[in-house]
Amino acid sequence: NISDCEACPAGYFCPNASTRYVDLVVCQPGYFCGFGETVPNPQSQACYIGHSCPENSIEPEPCGAGYYQDQ
Repeated sequence: NISDCEACPAGYFCPNASTRYVDLVVCQPGYFCGFGETVPNPQSQACYIGHSCPENSIEPEPCGAGYYQDQ
């Protein structure tokens, strides 16, 4: 039943309509993935300047004191 379907969890993407939980793929480094993403590198969610987005990021993390990221 389609009403039993759940959005892909944050930090992952679901490339196929029939993706099972065990088949989830982590979000690529340099990007952050919210709920329901279908691509590993959503251009609208590229990491911000001054932040870090390692693999499986849910949201950008600010760089700590003494570090920077300018791309």
